[in-house]
Amino acid sequence: AWREFEQTFERFSSPAMCPKHSCPYLSYYLLDWIDAYHTQYGEYPHFDVVALHFYGTDAKGTPAQNVAALQTYIDSITSGLAARGYDVPLWITEFGYWSQAYDRYTQAAEFINLSIGYLRTQPQVRFVCWFGVRPSSGFPDYVVTLYTAAGNLTTAGAAWGAW
Repeated sequence: AWREFEQTFERFSSPAMCPKHSCPYLSYYLLDWIDAYHTQYGEYPHFDVVALHFYGTDAKGTPAQNVAALQTYIDSITSGLAARGYDVPLWITEFGYWSQAYDRYTQAAEFINLSIGYLRTQPQVRFVCWFGVRPSSGFPDYVVTLYTAAGNLTTAGAAWGAW
C-alpha cells in the first residue's frame, strides 16, 4: 500500500509509530518497518517528514524515566534514519504522559517542563502536538489531558501552555 502512496502523493509523512515499550501492541516500529520495506522493494520508502508518537515508558514511570525514554527514542530514531540515508524533520504528532499515579497531573507538568527543555535542543524535532486535550468518554483514566471536562486548564495544561 505504501508504494501506492508514493506514486499518488507528492509529499507526505512516514507512518506515525511509537516506541515498542510504550505501544506493546505493535509488532514493529518505524525502523523495523523501513527495513522490511527495503527488504521487499530494494529501496527505502519515501517520506518528507517522520511522524512519531510518544506517551512515556509506561503508565507507572516517573517524569525523569519518561524523559530519559524520550531521549533514547529520539536518539535511536535520528541515528537510525541517518544510517539509512534520511535527513528529514521529526514531527511528534501525538505526545503525552500516561500515568496511573494519584498525582499524575503534577507529574505530567514536570514531564512537560523537562521534555520540552530537551526537545528544544533537538533541531530535527520541528513539531510537537499533545495527545489528549480534553477528557472524553473513550479516554482511559491514565491519559493526562490539558483541560478538565469543564474546560479549565489542568496543571499539565498550564505547563504545556507556558512554553
